[in-house]
Amino acid sequence: MISLKSQFGIQRKFWISAAAFCILFLRPVQSSYLLAPIVIGSVAWGASRSEAFYLAANQKDKKTAGVSFLISCLSAFLYAAIWLRTRRLVSLRFFDKEKAIPYLAAAVVCGLLSVYFVYTILRILRISHKEKGRNLDCLEFRREKTWVFLMAAISITVCSTSSPVYPLNDWVDTNCFFTVGKSMLYGKIPYRDLYEQKGPLLYMLYSLAYPISHTSFLGVWLLEIVAAYSFLRLAYRLFLQLTGRKSLLSVLLTAVLTYTSPAFLKGGSAEEFCLPLLMTAFCIGSDAVRNERKLSKKECILIGLTSGAVFWIKYSLAGFYLGFILVPAWMMIRNKETGALVRAVLLIIGGVALISGPILIYFYANNALGDLWNAYFFNNIHVYGKSTGISALIKALLSGMASMITYNDAVLILMAMALCALILRKRKEEFLFLLLSFCFSFLLIYAGGRNMKYYSEILCMFIPACLAELWIITRSVLQKDLLLPGLKKWVLPVLLVASLFGTENNYLLKYQKTDMPQYVFAEMISETPGATLFNYGALDLGLYTVCDIIPSCRYFCMLNLPSDEMFQEMDRYMSEGVTDFIVSRGITVESTHYELIAQMSFQDSGTVYPYYLYKNTELKSSYS
Repeated sequence: MISLKSQFGIQRKFWISAAAFCILFLRPVQSSYLLAPIVIGSVAWGASRSEAFYLAANQKDKKTAGVSFLISCLSAFLYAAIWLRTRRLVSLRFFDKEKAIPYLAAAVVCGLLSVYFVYTILRILRISHKEKGRNLDCLEFRREKTWVFLMAAISITVCSTSSPVYPLNDWVDTNCFFTVGKSMLYGKIPYRDLYEQKGPLLYMLYSLAYPISHTSFLGVWLLEIVAAYSFLRLAYRLFLQLTGRKSLLSVLLTAVLTYTSPAFLKGGSAEEFCLPLLMTAFCIGSDAVRNERKLSKKECILIGLTSGAVFWIKYSLAGFYLGFILVPAWMMIRNKETGALVRAVLLIIGGVALISGPILIYFYANNALGDLWNAYFFNNIHVYGKSTGISALIKALLSGMASMITYNDAVLILMAMALCALILRKRKEEFLFLLLSFCFSFLLIYAGGRNMKYYSEILCMFIPACLAELWIITRSVLQKDLLLPGLKKWVLPVLLVASLFGTENNYLLKYQKTDMPQYVFAEMISETPGATLFNYGALDLGLYTVCDIIPSCRYFCMLNLPSDEMFQEMDRYMSEGVTDFIVSRGITVESTHYELIAQMSFQDSGTVYPYYLYKNTELKSSYS
């Protein structure tokens, strides 16, 4: 086995090589992309981190390591500052608010992260200083987090089409989120200026990705890795919490079953970003029920924060919290702790208010509270939803069950087996907690009558708990440990192969950007400076992203919403020739204001669609 000292020596050489590569080839002072200073800042931090660990492993003076780290963090921050200066974004004479603010915000975030990293390294060095002679056993806990992070990065890089290994994430939903998110940075207000159906917090999340790359999903890919790492880290913690055993095998199975599931689709869904939020609450509730204890104040506030975030991302996913709270509440009532129950409810409401307050203030300040209510709540419930009456509800739930069997059967199988295991172990409270959490989640997801392939992705949050229960009952029956402790060195290769062959998105790996209609059409649109675009007949096809165009029409794409107002407005856009270009898929445009200039066919999840690009006849044509 390689010692920690040798490992840090290898890391040190790697980071020195990476830093040399960045200095020679990225040259942030000459770069026009935000990615360059972020990459160099990250490499500088990585190099200093490995240097600090190397010095600690050799029992050097911790002050030397600390100073080394401080210098590298300062250099990383200066890189960003120099880059900003050369772009003339911080000069008052050339200050451009819309362009400068995202970059300045990124620089501030980098600075804050540097402070956090410095604190982390000095804390580790302080611990290691007290543990001399033990070969830095105190640092081994870091290795488990590193493995989980690498597993998250591999899963998302291979399974999500947002990653750089794919030409484009052409999922229409993800492109909608990115278009609305980036438009917020240019002063557009969701629902009022651009009509969409998901929650405002999801668009705010996507707006963070836009400064990293304006014309790709590179920023979304990074956000997905963070979400996956958080989810898998919590899955690791939950398995340890329930079994008392550390297991990377459980993380491996969770990652494969979650991210290669057909319900994952192409990456970037609201369900994907809500997984770590719901998992946080599940870990808290599971521990409280298992140990028959009250929820602490901190836990109640955290439950409120996560439930508020889920509510403002996609409120139909918040059904989990209705089932989640029933068992802990019943246990407090049974133990005659009604005061603790009231306090817990108030603290949870307070956590929800902390998330909801700024969002409501944002829409109130922009005179858009009515638009928020109509688009996100009223229309989604009464127009988008289909279920009315008991018979329709039963039909919707049966349809949802059929969908799960088709697209995410692993969750159903594991859930049934885990519930049976809890019955055999006579764990009544834990059985009810798992069952009610699942049932209420399922109910609110499918009660509306809509049945999309990706809906069941959120139910993958139950996989780690099910795996833990199955391990417990199997071990008690077989009297044998099935965790395979020697598996660690094979985890990453197995995950890579399973992800590569398990994901439904691997067909896109054979295509280049030049094969996709989005990039071909973008070349044509780029010949018209300041071009405007309208997406007709489908959800956002990705041209707003590739062309970096901010929509000028409220109904910038066709949503899955039977709205007369939407159809009338779209007819008006075409009849009046409102935009310079129109892109459509599977449907032609009939208007005297537009002429067809390009047509292509491309595959989307097994179906080949025709793509059309139309140009306004009033523009000077350069196409034959």
